[in-house]
Amino acid sequence: MMAALLAVAALAGDVDGEVSVDSLAATSRGNAEGSGDPLLMTAVEIGMRLRGELHELDDRLEIAVDYRGREPIAGTLADEQHRLLYAAKAQYEVLEDRLVLGAGRFIAPSAVLLPVDGVYADLHFDAKTTLSAFGGRRGFTTSRKNLGFDQVLPAFGLSLDRVSERYMASVLVAHAEDEFLVATDRTEIVPALSAVARGSGRPHEDWNVGGQLSLVQAATYVLGPTWADATVEAQTLDLFSGLLYTDWRPGDDVRIDVDVHHQQAAVFRERSIAAEGPAPTLERPDHTDLRLRTGWSPADGAWLRPETRFRLRPERAEIRYGGAVDIDTLPVPGLYLDGRLFIDDIQGDDSDNVGAVDRLVWSTAVGFDHEGLDVSAGTSFIERAAAPVSGRTSSVTDPGAPADNSDLSPFVLEAQNIVFLRGFYSAKRWFVGLDAEKNLADAELRALVQVGALTEAAW
Repeated sequence: MMAALLAVAALAGDVDGEVSVDSLAATSRGNAEGSGDPLLMTAVEIGMRLRGELHELDDRLEIAVDYRGREPIAGTLADEQHRLLYAAKAQYEVLEDRLVLGAGRFIAPSAVLLPVDGVYADLHFDAKTTLSAFGGRRGFTTSRKNLGFDQVLPAFGLSLDRVSERYMASVLVAHAEDEFLVATDRTEIVPALSAVARGSGRPHEDWNVGGQLSLVQAATYVLGPTWADATVEAQTLDLFSGLLYTDWRPGDDVRIDVDVHHQQAAVFRERSIAAEGPAPTLERPDHTDLRLRTGWSPADGAWLRPETRFRLRPERAEIRYGGAVDIDTLPVPGLYLDGRLFIDDIQGDDSDNVGAVDRLVWSTAVGFDHEGLDVSAGTSFIERAAAPVSGRTSSVTDPGAPADNSDLSPFVLEAQNIVFLRGFYSAKRWFVGLDAEKNLADAELRALVQVGALTEAAW
Protein backbone atom coordinates (compact mmCIF):
# COMPACT_ATOMS: atom_id res chain seq x y z
CA MET A 1 0.00 0.00 0.00
CA MET A 2 2.77 2.42 0.94
CA ALA A 3 4.63 1.63 -2.32
CA ALA A 4 1.52 2.44 -4.34
CA LEU A 5 1.11 5.81 -2.62
CA LEU A 6 4.75 6.67 -3.26
CA ALA A 7 4.36 5.79 -6.95
CA VAL A 8 1.35 8.12 -7.27
CA ALA A 9 3.20 10.94 -5.52
CA ALA A 10 6.15 10.55 -7.86
CA LEU A 11 3.84 11.18 -10.82
CA ALA A 12 2.21 14.27 -9.32
CA GLY A 13 1.98 17.20 -11.69
CA ASP A 14 -0.09 20.07 -13.06
CA VAL A 15 -0.92 21.80 -16.32
CA ASP A 16 -1.66 25.49 -16.95
CA GLY A 17 -2.68 26.85 -20.36
CA GLU A 18 -4.18 29.74 -22.28
CA VAL A 19 -5.45 30.29 -25.80
CA SER A 20 -6.66 33.72 -26.92
CA VAL A 21 -7.48 35.61 -30.09
CA ASP A 22 -7.85 39.34 -30.66
CA SER A 23 -8.58 41.70 -33.51
CA LEU A 24 -7.48 45.31 -33.94
CA ALA A 25 -9.38 47.52 -36.40
CA ALA A 26 -8.37 51.12 -37.14
CA THR A 27 -9.33 53.91 -39.52
CA SER A 28 -7.63 57.20 -40.34
CA ARG A 29 -8.87 60.02 -42.57
CA GLY A 30 -6.47 62.87 -43.33
CA ASN A 31 -6.49 65.53 -46.04
CA ALA A 32 -3.85 67.89 -44.65
CA GLU A 33 -0.76 68.53 -46.73
CA GLY A 34 1.67 65.68 -46.20
CA SER A 35 -0.97 63.25 -44.94
CA GLY A 36 -0.32 60.86 -47.79
CA ASP A 37 -2.61 58.72 -49.95
CA PRO A 38 -5.20 57.36 -49.79
CA LEU A 39 -7.45 59.82 -48.00
CA LEU A 40 -9.03 57.03 -45.95
CA MET A 41 -6.71 54.43 -44.48
CA THR A 42 -8.05 51.29 -42.82
CA ALA A 43 -6.38 48.33 -41.19
CA VAL A 44 -7.71 45.14 -39.64
CA GLU A 45 -5.49 42.50 -38.11
CA ILE A 46 -6.00 39.39 -36.03
CA GLY A 47 -3.75 38.13 -33.26
CA MET A 48 -3.40 34.86 -31.41
CA ARG A 49 -1.57 33.54 -28.37
CA LEU A 50 -1.15 29.91 -27.38
CA ARG A 51 0.58 29.25 -24.05
CA GLY A 52 0.91 26.13 -21.97
CA GLU A 53 3.03 24.66 -19.17
CA LEU A 54 3.10 21.05 -18.05
CA HIS A 55 4.82 19.88 -14.85
CA GLU A 56 5.20 16.17 -14.31
CA LEU A 57 7.16 13.65 -12.26
CA ASP A 58 6.71 15.58 -9.04
CA ASP A 59 7.56 18.86 -10.85
CA ARG A 60 10.97 17.62 -12.01
CA LEU A 61 9.87 17.65 -15.66
CA GLU A 62 8.61 20.86 -17.28
CA ILE A 63 7.37 21.35 -20.85
CA ALA A 64 6.44 24.87 -22.01
CA VAL A 65 5.05 26.37 -25.23
CA ASP A 66 4.41 30.05 -26.01
CA TYR A 67 3.32 31.07 -29.53
CA ARG A 68 2.22 34.55 -30.61
CA GLY A 69 1.00 35.50 -34.05
CA ARG A 70 -0.41 38.57 -35.78
CA GLU A 71 -1.81 38.72 -39.32
CA PRO A 72 -3.26 41.54 -41.44
CA ILE A 73 -6.62 40.40 -42.80
CA ALA A 74 -8.25 43.50 -44.36
CA GLY A 75 -7.85 47.21 -45.03
CA THR A 76 -5.87 49.54 -47.25
CA LEU A 77 -2.79 49.51 -45.00
CA ALA A 78 -1.45 46.08 -44.03
CA ASP A 79 0.54 45.64 -40.84
CA GLU A 80 3.55 43.34 -40.77
CA GLN A 81 2.96 39.65 -40.26
CA HIS A 82 4.36 38.08 -37.10
CA ARG A 83 4.40 34.33 -36.41
CA LEU A 84 6.75 33.95 -33.49
CA LEU A 85 7.49 31.02 -31.23
CA TYR A 86 8.76 32.42 -27.94
CA ALA A 87 9.06 29.08 -26.18
CA ALA A 88 8.94 25.38 -27.04
CA LYS A 89 11.18 23.76 -24.48
CA ALA A 90 11.54 20.81 -22.14
CA GLN A 91 13.66 20.72 -18.99
CA TYR A 92 14.36 18.07 -16.39
CA GLU A 93 15.77 18.28 -12.87
CA VAL A 94 18.56 15.73 -13.27
CA LEU A 95 19.84 16.16 -9.71
CA GLU A 96 17.18 17.18 -7.22
CA ASP A 97 17.63 20.77 -6.04
CA ARG A 98 21.00 20.83 -7.83
CA LEU A 99 21.05 20.54 -11.65
CA VAL A 100 18.43 21.35 -14.33
CA LEU A 101 19.03 20.63 -18.04
CA GLY A 102 16.81 21.97 -20.81
CA ALA A 103 16.56 22.20 -24.59
CA GLY A 104 14.37 23.79 -27.26
CA ARG A 105 13.28 27.40 -27.92
CA PHE A 106 13.58 29.67 -24.87
CA ILE A 107 14.13 33.31 -23.97
CA ALA A 108 17.72 33.53 -22.74
CA PRO A 109 18.88 35.92 -19.99
CA SER A 110 20.17 39.03 -21.76
CA ALA A 111 19.96 42.82 -21.75
CA VAL A 112 17.84 42.62 -24.92
CA LEU A 113 15.24 40.20 -26.27
CA LEU A 114 17.14 37.01 -27.08
CA PRO A 115 15.16 33.92 -28.16
CA VAL A 116 17.47 30.93 -28.58
CA ASP A 117 17.17 27.51 -30.15
CA GLY A 118 19.60 25.45 -28.12
CA VAL A 119 20.34 24.04 -24.69
CA TYR A 120 20.71 25.46 -21.21
CA ALA A 121 21.70 24.36 -17.73
CA ASP A 122 21.01 25.71 -14.23
CA LEU A 123 23.41 24.65 -11.48
CA HIS A 124 22.25 25.40 -7.93
CA PHE A 125 25.21 25.53 -5.57
CA ASP A 126 22.80 25.99 -2.68
CA ALA A 127 19.32 27.43 -2.08
CA LYS A 128 20.61 30.96 -2.78
CA THR A 129 23.21 30.72 -5.58
CA THR A 130 22.61 29.63 -9.18
CA LEU A 131 24.94 29.49 -12.19
CA SER A 132 23.21 29.32 -15.59
CA ALA A 133 24.61 28.79 -19.07
CA PHE A 134 23.07 28.57 -22.53
CA GLY A 135 24.17 28.10 -26.12
CA GLY A 136 22.62 27.74 -29.54
CA ARG A 137 21.39 29.95 -32.34
CA ARG A 138 19.12 33.03 -32.34
CA GLY A 139 15.48 32.06 -32.93
CA PHE A 140 14.22 35.38 -34.34
CA THR A 141 15.67 38.87 -34.62
CA THR A 142 15.32 41.75 -32.19
CA SER A 143 12.96 43.37 -34.70
CA ARG A 144 10.79 40.21 -34.51
CA LYS A 145 11.66 38.71 -37.88
CA ASN A 146 11.76 34.92 -38.12
CA LEU A 147 15.03 33.28 -39.12
CA GLY A 148 15.08 30.18 -41.26
CA PHE A 149 16.62 27.04 -39.80
CA ASP A 150 19.30 27.28 -42.50
CA GLN A 151 20.45 30.60 -41.00
CA VAL A 152 22.59 30.08 -37.91
CA LEU A 153 23.32 33.18 -35.83
CA PRO A 154 25.27 31.93 -32.78
CA ALA A 155 24.12 32.90 -29.28
CA PHE A 156 25.60 31.93 -25.92
CA GLY A 157 25.95 33.31 -22.41
CA LEU A 158 26.37 32.89 -18.66
CA SER A 159 24.59 34.28 -15.61
CA LEU A 160 25.23 34.07 -11.87
CA ASP A 161 22.48 34.85 -9.34
CA ARG A 162 22.50 35.09 -5.58
CA VAL A 163 19.18 35.65 -3.79
CA SER A 164 18.42 35.85 -0.08
CA GLU A 165 15.72 37.37 2.07
CA ARG A 166 17.67 40.65 2.49
CA TYR A 167 19.50 41.08 -0.81
CA MET A 168 19.92 39.86 -4.39
CA ALA A 169 22.77 40.14 -6.87
CA SER A 170 22.99 39.07 -10.50
CA VAL A 171 25.55 39.22 -13.29
CA LEU A 172 24.93 38.07 -16.85
CA VAL A 173 26.91 38.20 -20.07
CA ALA A 174 25.52 37.17 -23.46
CA HIS A 175 26.90 37.24 -27.00
CA ALA A 176 24.66 36.88 -30.03
CA GLU A 177 24.60 37.74 -33.68
CA ASP A 178 21.57 39.66 -34.94
CA GLU A 179 20.17 40.64 -38.31
CA PHE A 180 19.18 44.28 -38.86
CA LEU A 181 17.32 45.99 -41.65
CA VAL A 182 19.65 48.84 -42.71
CA ALA A 183 17.74 49.72 -45.89
CA THR A 184 14.49 48.71 -47.52
CA ASP A 185 16.28 46.00 -49.52
CA ARG A 186 19.39 45.27 -47.45
CA THR A 187 20.08 43.52 -44.15
CA GLU A 188 23.23 43.34 -42.09
CA ILE A 189 24.39 40.69 -39.60
CA VAL A 190 26.05 42.22 -36.54
CA PRO A 191 27.64 40.39 -33.58
CA ALA A 192 26.81 42.04 -30.26
CA LEU A 193 27.80 41.60 -26.64
CA SER A 194 25.40 42.49 -23.82
CA ALA A 195 26.11 42.51 -20.10
CA VAL A 196 24.07 43.35 -17.04
CA ALA A 197 25.02 43.63 -13.38
CA ARG A 198 22.24 44.31 -10.91
CA GLY A 199 21.70 44.16 -7.19
CA SER A 200 19.34 45.25 -4.47
CA GLY A 201 19.23 45.10 -0.71
CA ARG A 202 16.98 45.89 2.22
CA PRO A 203 18.96 47.60 5.02
CA HIS A 204 15.66 47.96 6.88
CA GLU A 205 12.29 46.32 6.41
CA ASP A 206 10.88 49.70 5.24
CA TRP A 207 13.84 50.67 3.04
CA ASN A 208 15.08 49.14 -0.21
CA VAL A 209 18.03 50.21 -2.39
CA GLY A 210 19.31 48.86 -5.70
CA GLY A 211 21.07 49.52 -8.94
CA GLN A 212 21.87 48.17 -12.38
CA LEU A 213 24.57 48.60 -15.00
CA SER A 214 24.03 47.38 -18.56
CA LEU A 215 25.94 47.48 -21.84
CA VAL A 216 24.63 46.61 -25.28
CA GLN A 217 26.91 46.64 -28.31
CA ALA A 218 25.82 47.31 -31.87
CA ALA A 219 22.25 48.35 -31.12
CA THR A 220 20.77 49.51 -34.44
CA TYR A 221 17.44 51.19 -35.01
CA VAL A 222 15.72 51.88 -38.32
CA LEU A 223 12.92 54.44 -38.23
CA GLY A 224 10.50 55.04 -41.06
CA PRO A 225 9.39 55.29 -43.69
CA THR A 226 7.69 58.66 -43.50
CA TRP A 227 4.88 59.49 -45.86
CA ALA A 228 7.53 61.26 -47.99
CA ASP A 229 9.10 57.83 -48.65
CA ALA A 230 12.15 58.63 -46.56
CA THR A 231 13.73 55.99 -44.37
CA VAL A 232 15.87 57.29 -41.50
CA GLU A 233 18.63 55.08 -40.19
CA ALA A 234 20.03 55.71 -36.72
CA GLN A 235 22.87 53.56 -35.42
CA THR A 236 24.25 53.51 -31.89
CA LEU A 237 27.22 51.44 -30.80
CA ASP A 238 28.01 50.55 -27.19
CA LEU A 239 24.80 51.72 -25.51
CA PHE A 240 25.55 52.13 -21.80
CA SER A 241 22.89 52.46 -19.12
CA GLY A 242 23.16 52.89 -15.35
CA LEU A 243 20.39 53.00 -12.75
CA LEU A 244 20.33 53.66 -9.00
CA TYR A 245 17.09 53.60 -7.03
CA THR A 246 15.71 53.57 -3.52
CA ASP A 247 12.24 53.26 -2.07
CA TRP A 248 11.06 53.96 1.46
CA ARG A 249 7.77 52.78 2.99
CA PRO A 250 7.62 54.38 6.45
CA GLY A 251 3.95 53.42 6.75
CA ASP A 252 1.05 51.91 4.86
CA ASP A 253 -0.07 55.37 3.71
CA VAL A 254 3.28 56.88 2.59
CA ARG A 255 5.61 55.93 -0.28
CA ILE A 256 8.79 57.66 -1.46
CA ASP A 257 10.78 56.54 -4.52
CA VAL A 258 13.95 58.14 -5.91
CA ASP A 259 15.91 56.94 -8.92
CA VAL A 260 18.78 58.19 -11.08
CA HIS A 261 19.16 56.84 -14.61
CA HIS A 262 21.92 57.58 -17.13
CA GLN A 263 22.01 56.37 -20.73
CA GLN A 264 24.74 57.09 -23.25
CA ALA A 265 25.64 55.89 -26.73
CA ALA A 266 29.35 55.89 -27.46
CA VAL A 267 28.74 56.36 -31.19
CA PHE A 268 25.68 57.85 -32.80
CA ARG A 269 25.02 58.65 -36.43
CA GLU A 270 22.02 59.19 -38.63
CA ARG A 271 21.23 59.49 -42.29
CA SER A 272 18.26 59.72 -44.61
CA ILE A 273 17.93 57.11 -47.34
CA ALA A 274 16.18 58.06 -50.60
CA ALA A 275 14.69 61.11 -48.93
CA GLU A 276 13.34 64.12 -50.74
CA GLY A 277 13.37 67.50 -49.11
CA PRO A 278 15.07 68.49 -45.86
CA ALA A 279 16.77 65.74 -43.88
CA PRO A 280 15.09 65.07 -40.53
CA THR A 281 16.86 65.74 -37.27
CA LEU A 282 16.93 62.95 -34.71
CA GLU A 283 17.59 63.27 -31.02
CA ARG A 284 20.62 61.62 -29.53
CA PRO A 285 19.66 58.84 -27.12
CA ASP A 286 21.91 60.25 -24.38
CA HIS A 287 20.21 61.50 -21.23
CA THR A 288 20.42 61.59 -17.44
CA ASP A 289 17.25 61.37 -15.34
CA LEU A 290 16.63 62.25 -11.70
CA ARG A 291 13.10 61.31 -10.62
CA LEU A 292 11.20 61.65 -7.36
CA ARG A 293 7.87 59.89 -6.89
CA THR A 294 5.82 60.09 -3.73
CA GLY A 295 2.50 58.71 -2.59
CA TRP A 296 0.19 59.63 0.26
CA SER A 297 -3.09 58.01 1.19
CA PRO A 298 -5.23 60.52 3.12
CA ALA A 299 -8.06 57.98 3.39
CA ASP A 300 -8.60 54.30 2.79
CA GLY A 301 -8.61 53.62 -0.97
CA ALA A 302 -7.45 57.12 -1.98
CA TRP A 303 -3.95 58.02 -3.14
CA LEU A 304 -2.25 61.28 -4.10
CA ARG A 305 0.93 60.66 -6.13
CA PRO A 306 3.05 63.79 -6.83
CA GLU A 307 6.00 63.23 -9.15
CA THR A 308 8.83 65.26 -10.66
CA ARG A 309 11.60 64.37 -13.10
CA PHE A 310 14.65 66.28 -14.31
CA ARG A 311 16.07 65.03 -17.61
CA LEU A 312 19.33 66.43 -18.95
CA ARG A 313 20.05 65.94 -22.66
CA PRO A 314 23.12 67.13 -24.60
CA GLU A 315 21.11 69.90 -26.25
CA ARG A 316 18.54 70.82 -23.60
CA ALA A 317 16.99 70.11 -20.20
CA GLU A 318 13.49 68.84 -19.49
CA ILE A 319 11.64 69.29 -16.20
CA ARG A 320 8.51 67.18 -15.71
CA TYR A 321 6.19 67.80 -12.82
CA GLY A 322 2.69 66.69 -12.00
CA GLY A 323 1.04 63.74 -10.41
CA ALA A 324 -1.90 61.39 -10.16
CA VAL A 325 -5.00 60.86 -8.06
CA ASP A 326 -6.56 57.41 -7.55
CA ILE A 327 -9.80 56.92 -5.61
CA ASP A 328 -11.41 53.48 -5.37
CA THR A 329 -13.56 53.75 -2.23
CA LEU A 330 -16.62 55.70 -3.34
CA PRO A 331 -20.21 55.39 -2.06
CA VAL A 332 -20.97 52.94 -4.88
CA PRO A 333 -19.01 49.69 -4.28
CA GLY A 334 -16.56 49.03 -7.15
CA LEU A 335 -16.64 52.57 -8.54
CA TYR A 336 -13.27 54.31 -8.95
CA LEU A 337 -11.76 57.53 -10.34
CA ASP A 338 -8.31 58.05 -11.87
CA GLY A 339 -6.57 61.23 -12.97
CA ARG A 340 -3.11 62.06 -14.35
CA LEU A 341 -1.54 65.45 -15.16
CA PHE A 342 2.08 66.07 -16.20
CA ILE A 343 3.80 69.10 -17.70
CA ASP A 344 7.17 68.93 -19.44
CA ASP A 345 9.03 72.23 -19.28
CA ILE A 346 11.65 72.20 -22.07
CA GLN A 347 14.60 74.48 -21.42
CA GLY A 348 17.40 75.29 -23.84
CA ASP A 349 17.96 76.70 -27.30
CA ASP A 350 16.88 73.97 -29.68
CA SER A 351 14.96 75.81 -32.35
CA ASP A 352 15.93 73.30 -35.04
CA ASN A 353 14.33 70.40 -33.18
CA VAL A 354 10.59 70.23 -33.77
CA GLY A 355 10.05 68.15 -30.65
CA ALA A 356 11.63 70.72 -28.29
CA VAL A 357 8.39 72.36 -27.17
CA ASP A 358 6.68 72.28 -23.81
CA ARG A 359 4.40 69.28 -23.49
CA LEU A 360 1.20 68.56 -21.63
CA VAL A 361 0.02 65.03 -20.82
CA TRP A 362 -3.17 64.33 -18.90
CA SER A 363 -5.87 61.70 -18.59
CA THR A 364 -9.06 61.12 -16.62
CA ALA A 365 -11.18 58.01 -16.21
CA VAL A 366 -14.15 56.72 -14.26
CA GLY A 367 -14.52 52.98 -13.86
CA PHE A 368 -16.20 50.08 -12.14
CA ASP A 369 -14.32 47.03 -10.82
CA HIS A 370 -16.24 44.18 -9.22
CA GLU A 371 -16.01 40.37 -9.25
CA GLY A 372 -13.80 40.05 -12.32
CA LEU A 373 -15.40 42.89 -14.31
CA ASP A 374 -13.42 46.09 -14.90
CA VAL A 375 -14.86 48.78 -17.20
CA SER A 376 -13.72 52.39 -17.57
CA ALA A 377 -14.35 55.41 -19.76
CA GLY A 378 -12.34 58.57 -20.05
CA THR A 379 -10.10 60.77 -22.11
CA SER A 380 -6.36 61.01 -22.68
CA PHE A 381 -4.53 64.08 -24.00
CA ILE A 382 -0.96 64.09 -25.28
CA GLU A 383 0.25 67.50 -26.45
CA ARG A 384 3.47 66.81 -28.25
CA ALA A 385 4.98 66.67 -31.70
CA ALA A 386 6.14 63.37 -33.13
CA ALA A 387 8.15 64.54 -36.12
CA PRO A 388 10.00 63.57 -38.16
CA VAL A 389 8.87 60.02 -38.93
CA SER A 390 5.81 59.22 -36.85
CA GLY A 391 2.26 59.93 -37.92
CA ARG A 392 0.46 60.95 -41.08
CA THR A 393 1.83 64.48 -41.08
CA SER A 394 5.09 66.02 -39.98
CA SER A 395 7.17 69.13 -40.45
CA VAL A 396 9.34 67.15 -42.85
CA THR A 397 6.53 66.71 -45.37
CA ASP A 398 4.82 69.98 -44.40
CA PRO A 399 7.51 72.46 -43.25
CA GLY A 400 4.94 75.21 -42.71
CA ALA A 401 2.81 73.20 -40.33
CA PRO A 402 2.80 74.11 -36.63
CA ALA A 403 4.62 71.75 -34.30
CA ASP A 404 1.46 70.31 -32.79
CA ASN A 405 0.16 69.32 -36.24
CA SER A 406 2.32 66.19 -36.21
CA ASP A 407 0.14 63.49 -34.73
CA LEU A 408 1.39 60.08 -33.73
CA SER A 409 0.84 56.88 -35.63
CA PRO A 410 -2.88 56.53 -36.42
CA PHE A 411 -2.76 52.77 -35.82
CA VAL A 412 -1.31 52.71 -32.29
CA LEU A 413 -3.50 52.48 -29.20
CA GLU A 414 -3.32 55.41 -26.76
CA ALA A 415 -1.20 57.41 -29.21
CA GLN A 416 -3.16 60.64 -29.57
CA ASN A 417 -5.75 62.84 -27.94
CA ILE A 418 -8.58 60.38 -27.46
CA VAL A 419 -11.75 59.42 -25.67
CA PHE A 420 -11.86 55.76 -24.77
CA LEU A 421 -14.00 52.94 -23.48
CA ARG A 422 -12.28 49.90 -21.99
CA GLY A 423 -13.61 46.75 -20.44
CA PHE A 424 -12.28 43.40 -19.28
CA TYR A 425 -14.01 40.44 -17.69
CA SER A 426 -12.20 37.41 -16.32
CA ALA A 427 -13.92 34.25 -15.16
CA LYS A 428 -12.31 31.06 -13.94
CA ARG A 429 -12.06 29.50 -17.40
CA TRP A 430 -12.35 32.38 -19.89
CA PHE A 431 -11.87 36.13 -20.37
CA VAL A 432 -12.96 38.84 -22.80
CA GLY A 433 -11.76 42.40 -23.34
CA LEU A 434 -12.58 45.54 -25.34
CA ASP A 435 -10.60 48.72 -25.98
CA ALA A 436 -12.28 51.36 -28.18
CA GLU A 437 -10.87 54.81 -28.98
CA LYS A 438 -11.88 57.93 -30.91
CA ASN A 439 -9.27 60.53 -31.83
CA LEU A 440 -10.50 63.99 -30.83
CA ALA A 441 -8.47 65.78 -33.50
CA ASP A 442 -9.03 63.58 -36.56
CA ALA A 443 -11.53 61.09 -37.92
CA GLU A 444 -9.69 58.10 -36.48
CA LEU A 445 -11.29 55.14 -34.75
CA ARG A 446 -9.58 52.15 -33.18
CA ALA A 447 -11.00 49.06 -31.49
CA LEU A 448 -9.32 46.01 -30.00
CA VAL A 449 -11.42 42.97 -29.06
CA GLN A 450 -9.94 39.99 -27.22
CA VAL A 451 -11.35 36.66 -26.07
CA GLY A 452 -9.55 33.74 -24.51
CA ALA A 453 -9.85 30.54 -22.53
CA LEU A 454 -7.84 29.30 -19.54
CA THR A 455 -7.25 25.82 -18.24
CA GLU A 456 -5.49 24.36 -15.22
CA ALA A 457 -5.47 20.98 -13.58
CA ALA A 458 -3.40 19.12 -11.02
CA TRP A 459 -2.98 15.44 -10.13
